[in-house]
Amino acid sequence: EAKRARNEGGGKGGGGSGGKGGGKKGSGKAGPAQTSGKQSKKGKDRKGGGHAGGGGSRKRPQFGRPPARAERDSTAAMPRMLHPLEFAEARASEVKAMVDSLRSRTGTKRIHQMLPRHMRRRAMSYNIKRLPVRLRAAGLRETADTLSPTEKQRGKSRRHRRRLENLRLLYEARGARVGWLETHIWHAKRMHMVNKWGLRLALSSCEKSVRAAHRAVNHACLVHDASHIGTIELTGGRDAVLRLVNNIVSPAVHPDETGGEVELCRLLRHPGEDGPLVCPVTMLWRQGEREAGSGGGGDGAACVWVQVPAAAFAEAFELVDYQAAADNAVCVVDRRNELLRFELTGPRATDVIRRVLAPEGSDEATRRQREVWEVISAVGSASSFRPRVVLSLLVSDPRLTACAQGRPAQQPQHPRSAAERAEQMAAQRRCVDVMANWPPGVARSTLWSPEVRAAAKKGVLPIAALHERRRLAGAPGAVLQPQPTDVRVPILLVQRPGTTAPPSWAQSRRDKTHRRGCQSGYGNGWDLIVPAGWGMAFWLPLVYGGGRAIGLRERCALSLEKGVPSFPQDFPDTASAKADAAEAAAEARRRHNRRPPKRRVNYEAIGIPTPFHTAWAELVGLRCGDDCKWPSCAHESAVRVLRLHGGLLDRISTARDMVRSKDKTGLAVAFGSSLMCVQVSVMSRGVPRPNAILYIPTEDDLRCVSACPTTPGIRYDRAQPATARKPIGAITSGAFSLSRGHGFAIGCVSMGALADIPLGCIRDGVPLGDAPRYSGFEATVLVRDVNSLQYRFAVVCACTGSQFLD
Repeated sequence: EAKRARNEGGGKGGGGSGGKGGGKKGSGKAGPAQTSGKQSKKGKDRKGGGHAGGGGSRKRPQFGRPPARAERDSTAAMPRMLHPLEFAEARASEVKAMVDSLRSRTGTKRIHQMLPRHMRRRAMSYNIKRLPVRLRAAGLRETADTLSPTEKQRGKSRRHRRRLENLRLLYEARGARVGWLETHIWHAKRMHMVNKWGLRLALSSCEKSVRAAHRAVNHACLVHDASHIGTIELTGGRDAVLRLVNNIVSPAVHPDETGGEVELCRLLRHPGEDGPLVCPVTMLWRQGEREAGSGGGGDGAACVWVQVPAAAFAEAFELVDYQAAADNAVCVVDRRNELLRFELTGPRATDVIRRVLAPEGSDEATRRQREVWEVISAVGSASSFRPRVVLSLLVSDPRLTACAQGRPAQQPQHPRSAAERAEQMAAQRRCVDVMANWPPGVARSTLWSPEVRAAAKKGVLPIAALHERRRLAGAPGAVLQPQPTDVRVPILLVQRPGTTAPPSWAQSRRDKTHRRGCQSGYGNGWDLIVPAGWGMAFWLPLVYGGGRAIGLRERCALSLEKGVPSFPQDFPDTASAKADAAEAAAEARRRHNRRPPKRRVNYEAIGIPTPFHTAWAELVGLRCGDDCKWPSCAHESAVRVLRLHGGLLDRISTARDMVRSKDKTGLAVAFGSSLMCVQVSVMSRGVPRPNAILYIPTEDDLRCVSACPTTPGIRYDRAQPATARKPIGAITSGAFSLSRGHGFAIGCVSMGALADIPLGCIRDGVPLGDAPRYSGFEATVLVRDVNSLQYRFAVVCACTGSQFLD
């Protein structure tokens, strides 16, 4: 120890003396070099730096030296055994504090700012994937509040999403949020899609407009996937089912109409004489062995399908289920996911179906059905058939012959030779004979059996197997013969009638300013009902066979051309129409508020109190308070539209007599807060749009139109009081009519306000051909759009009851 102390002391002193004796340069640098055990090359070049005194010599390590006393005492004090659990428990709080300090960011820097400079990357502040993997979770927590909704919903990479199993899971997840039809993928690639009534539906085509659809319905064929229409099945005794149905539909169903030969159209409403309307429905009764030729009488078991629009399916099913539970004799089942429906419209609809379907017959019943179809399909247009007639067929897979015959001609081929004309006349005579003596039992089908529908859905031929058959066939486009193991699909064909007569004012000799309108039979066609699972198998052949696909917008436009109210927008007294009107009003208000004040219409300045919706309660004279909010106003629920119950034409005739006698009290007592659905035809210029207001013309207005019947209109004058022209109604749907050549619309007018119409505005009914004198109601009114300053002259005509059931 004394030697070591002397060495230490000498080293320190030698370093100091070496610095003094060795020279001024490098003498002070020897000490650190000695303690490190290495001598730098730079120190060797210095004068006297490495040999000054004893401190300049290298200190050699001493191995095997016993520890000092202080070291021996500290080593003896340390424990010879360590318990991990006790050690960790004693320092748990310290470890937790350390981990919390690492996880929490107490400073102002973010995760990417605390990285070393060589690990920092561009765009780390907003692209989390640029951070190291171990820090991405912390970085995501930091930026969670600053991410946009799109970035928050952004999933994994496209390569991961496009894997087949991930695509299937993604489609199932998306389909669970909003219902998809079986043809959704096909429509999504070619149509503008919209979310309506809990479904994802096609709104309009991306390439064609309403004009193209109107041209096709006159000369070709339109096809629409109407599978959004739900089906409610009622099963039970015939008397019990008929009693339940007549309690909730109007007009009542006669027992002779339950044979199943034709499809029935009715209005579904709540029980009671003046029960609220739910929606228009179609009813199809099952035809069995007993009802094939008896007209449907008897007390046997009955089954009926009630086809309900998607907008009112929940309300309708709840009503039917409640009424059935009260009777406890009828079983109610939801069949929405078991049946599909396609609508084919136009003069070439029969030809398209004839090219797609390949009927087969193995027994007497199916052979008779096939023979009937061969006879009636040779005629052409479906307008010559019995309205709403039902025909059952058993067909093979339509994909086997989808591309074999090509697309049909857009125009019908007229016979050229005498032999062709004779053959055509013979085919027409056979069709007339079949329609006059409709064979019994041709509507009987196995499609009514749930087991048959399930087997048909399970037996759909896969695409791969179909391609393999085409490959083995050799020639492209060859007709593939169905194999014995293939499933035969039961289907139902339902004829859909078109227009039967032009508008009444078009027949009047006094009114020369209006055209005839759409031709007779406009909008006729077929409805094809197939089991679920065969949607694309039938849809693609129908499109390849010449059908032009349309969406909801074109479908509503065709109803307007026919002059038929369309559900739900033209049924303002239903809950579905109020819900759709509230949604449309909210969207219109958002679009209006997005514009700056100088670039949007000032509705208050031009005298439009409700530009985004129609306050029907105020039109019929029900005053709402200031705290009343539309559409939840109690007065809105009291508004009713006159349709079928109580004899519509008789009540309209009575109202016309009261209008002529100016009996306001009688109108108020007889009709109260009732509306009348009318057709509105503009006399000269202008196109009425939804929410346009109908006004009663003044005496000055009548003198103006009598002097010039083609006057474009009267401009709104702000100097006149707002009550100069009294509102009488509003427009529910309107557009430019391509078949009439002027603006046309469907709307409703207040029955109580008809007494204020001047006598010069009222028109008498006019005869329609050989039919008796029309007892409807017609009058001249003013129509004004919410965005316009012009009052246009128009003629309103009461809609008959049959137009609500088309």
